[in-house]
Amino acid sequence: FITGIKERYYFKKKSCEVPESKSLAPTSDTIISSVCEHYGVSFNELLITRRGIFNEPRNIAVYLLRQIRGEKLNNIGELFNIKAYSTVSSILRRVSSLKKYDKKIKKRIEKIQDSINKGQRQT
Repeated sequence: FITGIKERYYFKKKSCEVPESKSLAPTSDTIISSVCEHYGVSFNELLITRRGIFNEPRNIAVYLLRQIRGEKLNNIGELFNIKAYSTVSSILRRVSSLKKYDKKIKKRIEKIQDSINKGQRQT
């Protein structure tokens, strides 16, 4: 019951001025599992980093954790074994700019957000 209420009302009540509204947010695990399910990858594949290669599932997961949960850069970095929070910041900047210019990525992000909003992980 409580989970259903959280999923239904979080995006309507999300506010930076109401600290408790963050408790309604989907968990980090929910967001990450939705991204993994959408891209057909495992969590371990999200942790892989290679210089100069764009790891779209990982970057989208980082972006959604920041946008939906408002996670701190350091927390996101720890989750994905990223040593510097500035790296997380550059990932967020890159995905934001890609979202503006690449309609396919924008649609993927919206589709993942919709699946998180609908709580499909329970079905």
